[in-house]
Amino acid sequence: MEIIRELVNIEKKYSYPCVALGTFDGVHKGHQIVIESAIKKAIEKKGTSVVFTFETHPIDFILSNKTINLITTNDEKIYLLKKSGLDMIIFEKFTEEFKNLTPDEFIKNILVEKLNVKEIFIGFNYTFGKNGKGTAKYLESQSKKYNFNVTIINPKLIDDVVVSSTLIRGKIKMGKIENLKKYLGYDYILSGKVIHGKKLGRLLGFPTANINIEQKSYPPHGVYGVKVIIGDENKEYVGILNMGINPTLKFGEHSIEVHIFDFNKEIYGIKIYVSIIKFIRNEKKFNSKEELIRQMTEDVNLWRKLNNLEGI
Repeated sequence: MEIIRELVNIEKKYSYPCVALGTFDGVHKGHQIVIESAIKKAIEKKGTSVVFTFETHPIDFILSNKTINLITTNDEKIYLLKKSGLDMIIFEKFTEEFKNLTPDEFIKNILVEKLNVKEIFIGFNYTFGKNGKGTAKYLESQSKKYNFNVTIINPKLIDDVVVSSTLIRGKIKMGKIENLKKYLGYDYILSGKVIHGKKLGRLLGFPTANINIEQKSYPPHGVYGVKVIIGDENKEYVGILNMGINPTLKFGEHSIEVHIFDFNKEIYGIKIYVSIIKFIRNEKKFNSKEELIRQMTEDVNLWRKLNNLEGI
């Protein structure tokens, strides 16, 4: 899969571009239908399947006083899409100039002249152009003029509820982690490079990898059963994730750290992908370090047992 940072870096014309348009935060089941439709059409036409999205969420730029807590970072989108059969993903900068493009300018300058688009795939609620005035139906109405086809994908319903990024962010915030997979199609991911921490886990007998994570939607503080991919490895490790402020040891700083079972390599500076599978317990302040260690041992043994691993 080819990764392009900004349209100016496209150096050649691609055959019969089939382009999925959207922010695609979460790459959830609704998004997947849009993207898979573009891939399928590109295969049929012997063309190029493309996702055109943004480097940052447009709302962060439009509403300077509001920040979107992302479901997926750009690297996570790449991680999720690289096995999909997609040919190319373009991350365009959402600049002041881009924000002020009218719907017609976006169609002519970006879709036609820059992307040479032949097939467009969008969600039912897709908007574009200045102030979001361009709609899916308007884009469809311009298809004959510019000689491209538009496919509008209907909403994906699960339990009579429309799958959306807003819905999923809300469920993450409420801690409904085990409920997410039916909307996402995969277990919720946190990813980041392993950084040096305070070595608290090592002192307690449970060495951890501290993760530096970008602007993300986080579940509530607590302990979670996870699976871990390290760098480009294909192997999946089992582990326990702790997210919180370590109230027992009174450090107070928010940290995200994972204890990887049966693993003792140094992985500082390496990116890891942590899939959150199961909520184990809320963060709790214990009366002593020894009480904390006993609880951590219980947490680890519970998750080991559920993964058919021997206890410690």
